Amino acid sequence: MKLKLRIKYKRAKTVFNGKYYFGFKEDEYQELFGKNRKKHRILSFDSIRIFKIYEECALYKPDYIFEFDHEDEGFCKRKRKFKIARYHLVSKRDKNGILQPVGKEVKYK
Repeated sequence: MKLKLRIKYKRAKTVFNGKYYFGFKEDEYQELFGKNRKKHRILSFDSIRIFKIYEECALYKPDYIFEFDHEDEGFCKRKRKFKIARYHLVSKRDKNGILQPVGKEVKYK
């Protein structure tokens, strides 16, 4: 399925918009953004996988998908010792398990 998405992306001759995506499961999200945590913070990861195509990120079934600006490095990249300062929530899973776009843009700076 990943290969099919990448081929469709290349054939469409889509111009890269500078956005990459990453996702969290519910427990990871609560650990980072739980009740007593700050919403506006720099995220630092020992290891994280970032995706150029939103749909490819959704294949890994995250509960929350975030978007951030980054230079082009390929379709999928495992980054080590990586920090993200400006990001925002793009979509989250509802009770039925379907990814829904967030109504208003929630920015985390």
